[in-house]
Amino acid sequence: METRTLAFIVLGGLAASVGGIMTIVAAFRTSLPWGFAVLLLPLANLIFTILHWAEAKKGLFVSLGGVALIAIGLATSPGIRMAASKLHDLKSFQLPAAGFALQPSQPAPSLDEQIQKQRGKVELLDAKFAHDGQLLVQEFNALTEQRRLLKSSDATAVAAFNQAVAEYQTHNTARQTAKNEIGALRLELETLQDQRSRQRATAPAPGAKKVVMYSTANCPACKMAKSYFTKKGVPYEEHDVNTEPAARAEFQKLGGRGVPLILIGTERMEGFNAQRLDQLL
Repeated sequence: METRTLAFIVLGGLAASVGGIMTIVAAFRTSLPWGFAVLLLPLANLIFTILHWAEAKKGLFVSLGGVALIAIGLATSPGIRMAASKLHDLKSFQLPAAGFALQPSQPAPSLDEQIQKQRGKVELLDAKFAHDGQLLVQEFNALTEQRRLLKSSDATAVAAFNQAVAEYQTHNTARQTAKNEIGALRLELETLQDQRSRQRATAPAPGAKKVVMYSTANCPACKMAKSYFTKKGVPYEEHDVNTEPAARAEFQKLGGRGVPLILIGTERMEGFNAQRLDQLL
């Protein structure tokens, strides 16, 4: 560290210390409680300075002068200047265009795109599931014939048959797993379609009847109605009378006796009847 820098820091430290002592002396001159408070409590110095400005201002100015000298010393330090220069260079550094260009963010796929992609997955897995089912039937028939011709005394043939049975069971288990996967994908597809129907309900097509359904989460007929609306592409509003107090009050006001209670324009229907909905829509 340079001599000049060290001198500024030492003088600033001495001045700050003298200013603090001056403030403590001024506090004791005011009263003993104030003196001990400023000496022992961190915030008492600030409070004393505010309340007794005339007595505390000299010590404050001396302390501030000491802090200013320390700041000047640090500013003239070669190490501090070098660090500031590096920080400036880092801020102004720009990555070369080639190889480091930021890719523009891709917009999130729309619900229509998500539904189309999900439907494609389901159709693909459905086709594979059907094909695997045919192969499994052929495999079962081959095992049945192999079992009919099997002789228990032929150890080699028995071992081959047992191996074939194990492979059949593996294929059968895999097909059941595929069935569960298809069921999960179908459920996701219905959820996306239902979400799209809800979005469209906020802006129904010109001339279309507004559809409102009061339902509960565990109502089978409500689920059938939602599936109907989804497959038909009918936008609708759904209100759960168990979880929405306002919906429950409206449901009672409408004289609802059971769910689903479906309002189509000025018409209403309790329960689910696909043919009746076709007529009302």
